[in-house]
Amino acid sequence: MKDWAYVRIFIMLVTSMLIVSIIAAYLPQQPDLSIHILTKPKVLFSLQYGEGDSQVGMFIPHPAAEEAGEPMGPSDFAVGADGCIYIGDEQNGKVKKFSRNGKLLMMTEGCIDGISGMTVDRQGKIYIIHGALSNEIAVYDPKGKRMPEIEKKIKNAIKRLKEKLMTIQHNLEDLDIGDLKCDSIGNLYLIGQSIIKIDTKFERAQVVKGYPYISNLLYSYQLLPPERRIKSLVYDVKGSLVNYFLANALQRAEVTIYKFDGSVVRKLIIPKDEWSELEKSVPIGVSDIICDERGHFYTLMSPIAVYHLPLRSDNPYFFVVSYYVVLEYDEEGKFVGIRAIINGSPMPSAHWLEVDMHGNVYWLEFKSNHVDVMIAPTP
Repeated sequence: MKDWAYVRIFIMLVTSMLIVSIIAAYLPQQPDLSIHILTKPKVLFSLQYGEGDSQVGMFIPHPAAEEAGEPMGPSDFAVGADGCIYIGDEQNGKVKKFSRNGKLLMMTEGCIDGISGMTVDRQGKIYIIHGALSNEIAVYDPKGKRMPEIEKKIKNAIKRLKEKLMTIQHNLEDLDIGDLKCDSIGNLYLIGQSIIKIDTKFERAQVVKGYPYISNLLYSYQLLPPERRIKSLVYDVKGSLVNYFLANALQRAEVTIYKFDGSVVRKLIIPKDEWSELEKSVPIGVSDIICDERGHFYTLMSPIAVYHLPLRSDNPYFFVVSYYVVLEYDEEGKFVGIRAIINGSPMPSAHWLEVDMHGNVYWLEFKSNHVDVMIAPTP
């Protein structure tokens, strides 16, 4: 009887392996685009998960919980003009500045209640959107000290702008600030339903067209009708289809370049030419368009099928989404090539892709017990 029990266990194991193999054979295959990446990605440095000064917090749902919730960790990061890396360590309530070899150089004082957006200007001042609902802006100096006088100036400038616009039947009371950016001369931009520019003295706020990418130019974009709509597939860590939906595929964007006064410099279409085979292999657009100071544009694209890849074998709730591809286009809208392949953040609302002024691409690559800060150098 004992021998028969072992035989039954062996048959069950073999059957399970066969079923997994059959399922895997029928799963849509992701295109292997790694050989087409223009530059080899590098790990700048790694940060362990934890509460230490040189660590980043990561909430990992319990594998046995009925409602485990989402993983929660670093919510944003930025690259300074000096090349240093700023991590929005939301779980520990800090913004931390690291050298390019991972040495902790600074962390903000006190405890920040939520970090939903972050940017750093050329002087090293840090601007943070914090609070779950309040959309308050916190400002810290290069040493991590809070600057309440600047915060008050920004708040008053926005208040004056609202009052002015309300007199001409425009109401910004429902302004939702989703992101911040700084240009090369120190103007601050609050990005939401409208784009509000705060001058370098924090005295004047005005509604402008477009996001900054160099000192005297702004850009905006609008998506054009897609070439077609296709079924996008999402598979969980066990290989089971958990979601599918119609997605826009091979969708071009019209980019407009403005001067500070709002006059149009030029327009271009991305991509300018016919779709290449590489672009067709990742046809679904999933992110905003980013511009560097050379005038090159970057966007995240996805294949038809994506997979949840477990970061820990014992926890199906802790995973990354594989995979996204960073495509680069030049100043005329011509396709340059693939810059990076990225496993998406386990935090659904986190910001995890950056491009610096020179065109180096950065992202956070999450692992089982640490996060890697990655770079794809400019070709």
